[in-house]
Amino acid sequence: MAPVAGTIEERASGLEGLSLRLRAYPSGTVQPDHAHDQTILNIVLSGALRESTEVADRTLPPWSLYVRPRGITHRNHYGNGITRVLSIAVPGEWRPPRHDGSGSLSDLARVRTVIALLRHLRHDEKLAVAPSSALETLVLSRSGHSPERPGRRLAEAERALGLHGARIGELARAMAMHRVSLRRSFRRSYGITPSAYRRWCRVRAAAGRLGQDSDPLSRVALEAGFADQSHMCRDFRRVLGVTPSEYRRLIEV
Repeated sequence: MAPVAGTIEERASGLEGLSLRLRAYPSGTVQPDHAHDQTILNIVLSGALRESTEVADRTLPPWSLYVRPRGITHRNHYGNGITRVLSIAVPGEWRPPRHDGSGSLSDLARVRTVIALLRHLRHDEKLAVAPSSALETLVLSRSGHSPERPGRRLAEAERALGLHGARIGELARAMAMHRVSLRRSFRRSYGITPSAYRRWCRVRAAAGRLGQDSDPLSRVALEAGFADQSHMCRDFRRVLGVTPSEYRRLIEV
């Protein structure tokens, strides 16, 4: 399997039976058809990963997880700038649960688990929990939350919060709902409150930018929708538990 385009940079470490790799793929890199002999958890930190199989294509934006069972032939395309991917190889006969948590990593437990794994790779820090427990946290959808299927209006609310940073009061009025009802319904469907989801979307956008270039933090903050750099730093610490500068160092390879 020979990747096409650019030089792939990598940092790797073992962790009590798990194999961790942080790779940076130049935009335009293609990995031809291949399969793994281990189950792989891929966490995209910046850029975009498009994975193709015989039956489907899937595009993963920053801060999303995808579980690839072993033995499945697939092809990877990397784009939208430098794509940084944290991969966790699980040995043996381990199989992910039916609802394996694939999708956006918007809940705090899984986000903090990714940060802990990055700290281990960067600084050889010991995890606060057993590696098996960290793995379980990542693959349990929304930390064990069993979401209801969102209706059309809630899906529109999610897009408005994520793409436009809509104000909660204005969004509730546009949907002819009380703020409390919107909050309750949104949390039932997405496992997170509307305000926390909007905050996460801004942090995710900034984190994706930090993995691309060395732009000043003030510019990254404004382009991600924050009022200023201080606002971004507060929300970064609140969500990721690290500052933007610390995060930028963690994802270097």
